Amino acid sequence: MSMLSLAALLVATSARADEADLCADAAEAGQKLRDEQKPLQAREKFLRCAKSSCPALVRDDCVGFAADIEKRIPSVVLRAKNEKGDDLSDVRVSSAGKVLATKLDGAPVQLEPGAYELSFEVEGLPAATQKVVVAEGEQRRVVEVVLRASPKPGDTGETKESGVGPAPWIIGGIGLAGLTVFGVLQGVAWAEHADVEERCGAAGTCTDEDLDPLRGKFIGSLVGLGIGAAGVVTSAILFGVLSADSDTEVQVQAGPDGGSLGILVHF
Repeated sequence: MSMLSLAALLVATSARADEADLCADAAEAGQKLRDEQKPLQAREKFLRCAKSSCPALVRDDCVGFAADIEKRIPSVVLRAKNEKGDDLSDVRVSSAGKVLATKLDGAPVQLEPGAYELSFEVEGLPAATQKVVVAEGEQRRVVEVVLRASPKPGDTGETKESGVGPAPWIIGGIGLAGLTVFGVLQGVAWAEHADVEERCGAAGTCTDEDLDPLRGKFIGSLVGLGIGAAGVVTSAILFGVLSADSDTEVQVQAGPDGGSLGILVHF
């Protein structure tokens, strides 16, 4: 055998030995990663030692390891919607700075088992985040978020009730009650006036005892008229103001003595 052939044989033998060592190292590393519940990284090692260039004994083991580890790799299906419920596709999804997807097409994304805080980003919308814990062997778990537009300046997110509120109705009700009192007392007072007039008015013999109840009813009716007129006018004004300016707020509060009402207007 010539020196050149001998050198080539030695080089080939050395290369095979190096390859065998690399295959054995990959098989050992893959098993360690598998035991550490890192199936994605373990699969890379098992595929390396399953190559045809690896020794048959190592290669056969790694082929079996690779098939088994494939079943352990979890996956998620990432989905994003807008406020209308429409699916979004041009979405960038990342976790801890690592990009997992740049487009959502319904295909599963394989992950290592563990806890993740997924960030969904779409141009023109605030990012949305979702925390998930992915279990080993869990397949095609759906993770969905809704991306909402930023609230407008001054918008607290609370829905303001439409309409004028209860204050004008309360005040209007008080006004109508006052007018009702006026009508009732006026009717009673005039009926009693006719009776008093018949009894003693013509003769001029009526006493204060005869006239005081009559005076009280007339005075009470006038008080009712004043309250009724004020209530109805105030209610009408408030209806006009509140209908024109939705930011105006009116509150009706009882007075400290419990016998009076106060009106607070906030512009």
